[in-house]
Amino acid sequence: MGNRRVGGAGLRGNGEVWRVRADDGLNGAIKILRRPKDRYRFGRFIDEIAFLTSYADYPGILPLRDSHLPDAVDAAAWYVMPLATPIRQFVGDDPESHIVVGALAEVADTLTS
Repeated sequence: MGNRRVGGAGLRGNGEVWRVRADDGLNGAIKILRRPKDRYRFGRFIDEIAFLTSYADYPGILPLRDSHLPDAVDAAAWYVMPLATPIRQFVGDDPESHIVVGALAEVADTLTS
């Protein structure tokens, strides 16, 4: 996937996350491992990719679009997934309470499963 960085999304526990746009115009998020030499963090990163691959069709889990796990310890490890829709955008500007509760229930169902 030919990505180019279009904006930062911030630092996360195991890496940096950036908003990217692919050559085909699709927007996504790329997570880049900050410390690939750290075996613990690299192992967690591998686990994240394995989880996303295993649950690719599971409701509520964003699919993995592309990834790279380097052979060399000092090379970059990364993966790309679609951008999530913020819950505020999903429910709208002035949602009724049952819409908010329903959306949060869907998130809770995904997390508990």
